[in-house]
Amino acid sequence: MRTKAPLWRLASRMTPSPAVALVAALVGFPVPSILPVAAVPRQDGAEIVANAHSGTLDEASRRAGATQVSGQAASQQPVVFGCGPVFGPETTLESLAAAFGEANVVSADVHVGEGFYEPGAIIFGDTENRVEVTWKDAPNARSPASVRIQSAGSSWATSRGLRVGLDLHSVEAINGRPFQLTGFGWDYAGTVVSWEGGHMEASPGTRCRIMARFSPAASFGDHPDLSQAASQVLGSSSYSSDHPAMQLLNPTVYELLIVLR
Repeated sequence: MRTKAPLWRLASRMTPSPAVALVAALVGFPVPSILPVAAVPRQDGAEIVANAHSGTLDEASRRAGATQVSGQAASQQPVVFGCGPVFGPETTLESLAAAFGEANVVSADVHVGEGFYEPGAIIFGDTENRVEVTWKDAPNARSPASVRIQSAGSSWATSRGLRVGLDLHSVEAINGRPFQLTGFGWDYAGTVVSWEGGHMEASPGTRCRIMARFSPAASFGDHPDLSQAASQVLGSSSYSSDHPAMQLLNPTVYELLIVLR
């Protein structure tokens, strides 16, 4: 057996709870259909720079979601990680290759945890800008179920600056208010289940949402107060990010996901 029910199929796998139901429900919300993009090679996942000296971008770069930069190396620029046009419901292996360059996109089984794999694609696989995509329509390599990044050294970031490695306090500032996340100590620990209407909330009616997963420090050392705080926010129940224990722990983002229905 090689397939595990991943995050977007929690409803059929986990013991029901309000938080688990919310996590499972994040599977559905609407992104514009993907736009055709011309082949635009990228070095390592950083933004396309058509002319770093003039700060201009060609049309293919704009359509691929790049942002204008000026006079800086492409590898130092953050890439916009978000819902469409590149990562949308109609995305295919071919469209990813067109957006990021054929040499940077490979079809592969993607690890989804505990030794299980799902059919998908890997972008920039040997770099810190690695992206993992899993397919809903695996035989035709199309229609993503999820798009995931995990490297703290990645230059991927959302349009509002959310990225792997940020702490909870910083993410609250980006969102503009506290949000809800699951407790720690289980398979899908620290998963945001609601942005509570903040800046990171998906627009009504969309089929795509940005999710983040948080983790506290691996070891609390000589800080028994942190251990005690962690014991207050365990399990699949949801907690507000402004819970005193969450504030004290101040966990960091270790994974960003685009989840599509």
